[in-house]
Amino acid sequence: MGIPELKYIENVPAILQQSGISLKQKYFNEIIDISSEIGFLKINIEKCLNEGVVLHVLERIKDKYLFSFHSNNLLLSSNQGTLNDKLIKLKLLTEKFKPLNIS
Repeated sequence: MGIPELKYIENVPAILQQSGISLKQKYFNEIIDISSEIGFLKINIEKCLNEGVVLHVLERIKDKYLFSFHSNNLLLSSNQGTLNDKLIKLKLLTEKFKPLNIS
């Protein structure tokens, strides 16, 4: 058993082949105040479902950065409403912020 061969995935947008960073609360002010050559920002979508601080930050930076939405447990958490409610919110957020990727 050797190291598995890495295969190139065709049709991946060039921007997703660049490095991105996770949007963390401790960096909100820096992300808002400066513009960087970051390929994209990875957004934890669960933190946006309640329309809190993260959503406010996204509003302020949506013209400066590209977004990639990510979810670890969208289907598992129950404190944010029903699955249907979550999917409706995800659809609205996707239409509003037009992420490059949703995973």
